[in-house]
Amino acid sequence: MTDKVLVVDDEQPVRDLLLTWLEEAGYETCFGTNGLEGLQALYEHRPDLVIADIMMPEMDGFEFCRQVRQVSKAPIMILSGLGQEVEKIKGFDLGADDYVVKPVGMDEFLARAAALIRGPGGQIRRRSMKTATRTARSPSNANATRCGSEVSGSI
Repeated sequence: MTDKVLVVDDEQPVRDLLLTWLEEAGYETCFGTNGLEGLQALYEHRPDLVIADIMMPEMDGFEFCRQVRQVSKAPIMILSGLGQEVEKIKGFDLGADDYVVKPVGMDEFLARAAALIRGPGGQIRRRSMKTATRTARSPSNANATRCGSEVSGSI
């Protein structure tokens, strides 16, 4: 059974890059472009891991995290450009299992995702990870390829 990951981020270049990394690592993916869409996708797809940005329209990542935790035991990774200690603590207090500050490299991101899905004391499952220098961050210029199409713009 393939693990399913929900990515909720309003920045399309970042979202596309994260989805590409996850798909190349063998995960099934689904996404939302804001917190409300993310909740819809959560109910529809029942993911094994939820990854969310903080700064989003409609519903920010903190409120999204709080609502996810009320209805799901899936691990939550916050992936945000907001890196102050107070923001990290707020994320953990609302139910996040991990808080990653952008920029983050592909290998670290995938390792954290795998660890969250595995859970404490879980069996290590090796996934093929391609070495790359791409990082998810906000903002910069980068190009990525997803499903055979080039994705370009600010990430």
